[in-house]
Amino acid sequence: MGLFDFLKTAKTFETEIEQLKDFTIVNRQNSKVIEIKKETTFENIVELLLILKKNNIAFSFFDSYYPSPSDPGAYFDYSQEKNETDNAWSMTLGNHGWTGGIYTITENNIIRQIHNLIKNNQIDIIRIDNVKIFSHYDKENADNNKNQNALIFGIHSGKDRIKSNYLIFGIFSSDNYYPYSIYKLTSNQLFEDKRGTWHSDRHTKTGYVFQGELLPETKFQITKELLNEIPIEFLTKKWRGFYTTGNKNEDQLILEFEENEYHKTISIDSYELNTDDLSTEIKNFRRKIESITIKLNE
Repeated sequence: MGLFDFLKTAKTFETEIEQLKDFTIVNRQNSKVIEIKKETTFENIVELLLILKKNNIAFSFFDSYYPSPSDPGAYFDYSQEKNETDNAWSMTLGNHGWTGGIYTITENNIIRQIHNLIKNNQIDIIRIDNVKIFSHYDKENADNNKNQNALIFGIHSGKDRIKSNYLIFGIFSSDNYYPYSIYKLTSNQLFEDKRGTWHSDRHTKTGYVFQGELLPETKFQITKELLNEIPIEFLTKKWRGFYTTGNKNEDQLILEFEENEYHKTISIDSYELNTDDLSTEIKNFRRKIESITIKLNE
């Protein structure tokens, strides 16, 4: 492509964006940015991402709400580089002292993230040059991708409670040589997976997939309240998923739940995390699951 063709493409790209009434391309501190009006709609951001994607334009912004191990928030960079998924973008993130790999994030979650940050006066621009080079990072596994999408959804959706389609739960301890079970609770039934394969299947390409048999109504009655008691903190804060190293002693609380817009897996290891630092709601939820699993095995 010659220089003239390149400039013509860039002009077309800028013209397309500025035809959307809520966006203006300007230079700020030697960076090209898209200014976004606060009153912009979810639908207008959809149109903006379509133009960026069609023209293969990477973009970035700062998310002050993202839970960070260092300074508050994180810098997000989105690109079509290394993306093989429809209606999605590659994403990497970081802040002082840490960076992430390459995640695959759905367009709906990106739009939800941008829209919420603008609505709450956290950003008024997205940057469209000097975006990080994605080739320096490795792609994350499927479990980490699901959980990163769920976290972005949880932070920016405004949900105040979890209404999951199901809850998978169980306890795995590497110190316990006895068989263990994983349970799946729905609105009207309880199932048990007796295979004891969670600890090994989580490292495979497909990950752990529940396969269980229906339990009696009496056991369902013991567990049925759990489905409506999942703490919202499990969706709005960062937790380890199922894909853990498994090279040490473990005492894992295992959870999986989903709604139509996200899928979340969580493992909380008392060897790795001081459970006294957990919120009261989560500590109580863990104790309840531990108590219930004992009853189910009686």
